[in-house]
Amino acid sequence: MLLYSVEGFNKTNPEHKSLLLCLVMTSADLSDQTKPWTAAKRVSKMLYKEFFSQGDLEKALGRNPMEMMDRERASIPDLQIGFIDHIVLPAFRTLRTVFPTTGCLVTNIEENREHWVTIKTKTADRRDSLTSLEVFDFIDEEDERESSGEDIPSA
Repeated sequence: MLLYSVEGFNKTNPEHKSLLLCLVMTSADLSDQTKPWTAAKRVSKMLYKEFFSQGDLEKALGRNPMEMMDRERASIPDLQIGFIDHIVLPAFRTLRTVFPTTGCLVTNIEENREHWVTIKTKTADRRDSLTSLEVFDFIDEEDERESSGEDIPSA
């Protein structure tokens, strides 16, 4: 059953209430993606450091880690865009359907997604020379240039 069907959300329907609780908990888990770019970027960097540590441990045990946990294979901009497109935006668009005032969260997520698309474009020709976490150094440099008003060379 959909949370918000043609008939709308029914707060007396136990299944609707349960689905809403699941949506709110999921949204809380994903809330870092609703923050302004600087905060969302900082949380992403911390998460990837944790993921890569896990991947390093798995490799040490002779296992093949998932791409997002493998510092040699991970393309952080691609992973972030996919995460936003397939997990974060669908959850928050559903939340917006039930609570229209949360539309500003969807806007923030879409803006953060655009930052990742820009980073993907600007680092495309440097993928072989940048390690996964060096992407964040590149982002920081771009953000510093932008905030200082310095011209940012195109890739």
